[in-house]
Amino acid sequence: MSVAKAAMPPPALRFLAVAAANTLIYAGYAMLWVGTACNAFMVVARRAFGEGSAVLSAVTTVALYALVGSGFLLPFSLMLAAARSMASDSDSDSNSNNTDVEQRTKEPAVRPRGPRQILRQMLKDDAVVGVLLTLPFVLLIVAGVLVKGISPAKESERERVGSILMDVGIVGFSTLQCFIVLPITILRTWRMIY
Repeated sequence: MSVAKAAMPPPALRFLAVAAANTLIYAGYAMLWVGTACNAFMVVARRAFGEGSAVLSAVTTVALYALVGSGFLLPFSLMLAAARSMASDSDSDSNSNNTDVEQRTKEPAVRPRGPRQILRQMLKDDAVVGVLLTLPFVLLIVAGVLVKGISPAKESERERVGSILMDVGIVGFSTLQCFIVLPITILRTWRMIY
């Protein structure tokens, strides 16, 4: 005699789907955070313990695995976060309790008209400001690579200057990403209604 399998109710299936999506989203963010933090620790370990130290080797290995893992997970987790964001926006629009008369009498939302208003609205966003703050550090990294690349000899003054520029750029970029941009992004994802 066969036993009939009990079908899972739709709320339970929805809970499992949301839990699986959350796991994938936050695992991608966590790996990205660990990889970015390890980049800063690699610079500190190289400066403090030297080029061939065990600490540098361990931090480099963790950074490599974290960044490769985030490279595999982030495309899927970002798609899930975007889908959840769109569903959250449409749910908040459909759950409004306005009557038809109230919707007709309410004034439409003011949309930015020109580049100045769009830029002003973007600069009110903390994540955008964090990304803009990382740009000088990216330029320092590029300048360090260029200076180090055109140095005539190994261990020259120019190579050391290029290395210091790269190190300052990497530490600044990683610090801003770890403590401003990624936490703001993770909190926004966490606060979405789903």
